Amino acid sequence: MNEKLEERTRILVVEDSAEDRERLISILGDNCDCPIIRYDSHTAKSISNEESLRNIEECLRNQPYKAILMDGKLGLELDHYSCDGEVLTCNLQKGMYGSLNQRTPVYNTSANFEIPGVCGHISKRMSERIKEDLQREGLIK
Repeated sequence: MNEKLEERTRILVVEDSAEDRERLISILGDNCDCPIIRYDSHTAKSISNEESLRNIEECLRNQPYKAILMDGKLGLELDHYSCDGEVLTCNLQKGMYGSLNQRTPVYNTSANFEIPGVCGHISKRMSERIKEDLQREGLIK
């Protein structure tokens, strides 16, 4: 796909807290994707950390995104390592999930947690600030 970043419209929300995920979805509307992480609210079943990671990877490999909102404290405990927002961002920027989103801007949504290489921070806790932060970054109008 030879699409320019400016032409992309979808935003990926990588968030394991159902409450925070719903808050972000309510603002972003139909313009976002949220891979199922840990719990599938549609089937009311828990899913493994490995399946959660596969869901995230599938989105990153198959859909071009305008931006990625990453939960820095996302904690997926896998067999040989822990995969959080920092690891996912580093792997993304190294091209481990393909080149489609390798240069897509990543925004940290976790307070008091830094992720090297991200473009900035988007508050997810204070509803009135979320929209302002997203507008400031040009992610919504």
